[in-house]
Amino acid sequence: MVNHPSRAVVDIVRAVDEIRPLIERWLPFSMREFAAIYPAINVPKSLAKFPETHLSSVACVFCCTSCAVVIGLSSPGSSLVGWDATNAHRRKCNRLHLVHPFVMSERGCVAAVSLLEELAFGPQTTLPKDLDEHHKLFVCRGCSPKSSSKNLLSWSECISHFIATSQMHSTPSWRVALPDEISLAKELEEQGLRADDDNLEYAASLFQPDIS
Repeated sequence: MVNHPSRAVVDIVRAVDEIRPLIERWLPFSMREFAAIYPAINVPKSLAKFPETHLSSVACVFCCTSCAVVIGLSSPGSSLVGWDATNAHRRKCNRLHLVHPFVMSERGCVAAVSLLEELAFGPQTTLPKDLDEHHKLFVCRGCSPKSSSKNLLSWSECISHFIATSQMHSTPSWRVALPDEISLAKELEEQGLRADDDNLEYAASLFQPDIS
């Protein structure tokens, strides 16, 4: 047993030297794999080779077909924005049954580009973190107006919303929420939380023993 090959001492330096080229080849290969299914949505000639920054842009929205089949269009895997989100999903998704299960979400890309146009941001250069830093909330013009915190959407929720409403919205249309709308939504949300607390307190009181 002592001399079994599995007990051989591993040459760490040699192992690292052999692994490094594999890692260096993996990223460009994966980038080309994603670029191969990227649709031609206002892609300028300077970005024809789909550099990494382009795949990381907000306008690049992928869909995990495995999640879409198993869960539906409301699954998180139906709106993967950019390279980082898509690659992270590929590492952790336990429903992947295809070698390359990702497809470009046409509705997701259209929603993202329309959102960026509303903000006058460049679709080829704007990253998810850029929109996160702006903390903007939006209203879908295609939905009926209503006074509710659920009426206000973050930028990523806008993309998911348009994908999930394929039967109701033919084209995406957004506007930035007004300060008054945000204040009202927060007030309604706080009222709802207080009502939930009151309901829980009342429900708990029903199970209190009567010691009178």
